[in-house]
Amino acid sequence: LMCFHTSRFEARVNEKGELVDMEHQDRSKYDQELIRLGMQHFHIAKNKNSQNPLYFLQSAVSYYYSNAKTFEGIDWKSILEIYDVQLKYSYSPIIRLNRIVPYYKVHGAKKGLIALEDLYKDIDLKNNSLYYSIKGQLLIELDKKNNAKQTLRRAIELTKNEVQKNHLTKKLNSIT
Repeated sequence: LMCFHTSRFEARVNEKGELVDMEHQDRSKYDQELIRLGMQHFHIAKNKNSQNPLYFLQSAVSYYYSNAKTFEGIDWKSILEIYDVQLKYSYSPIIRLNRIVPYYKVHGAKKGLIALEDLYKDIDLKNNSLYYSIKGQLLIELDKKNNAKQTLRRAIELTKNEVQKNHLTKKLNSIT
């Protein structure tokens, strides 16, 4: 899991230290040696009964992000299936929230927003910055600019991390 995560570090921030959305990351900066090492550990772990299934599943998700040659080439359907398995092993509101991204990549922004709103009805997310960040992105994709701006403002208000806050502010300012 850590090999796959770490392999993408150089692409996650630009030269100014600002976050870069996955779709705009320079994948040539992904550390291929760490991805290969991650795959070695992944294959060893899948043959052992002692591994933690949630870490194993999280590493599978990270593998799909790391291994895709382009953002458009990410296998969102497989990632969604992995999240579904994770939820069966150990239900978590955060896993369910994180699942929204691959869900909308597979089914579209409109269905993604419906699933996100259904989640909001089930779980107290009124103070969750990730919820508002995802919702803001969905609203941008649905061309609901005023709603997106309001939603991103709430995400910014709730975000504690300054780098993330700056990233969301930049996204907000890009809405015309």
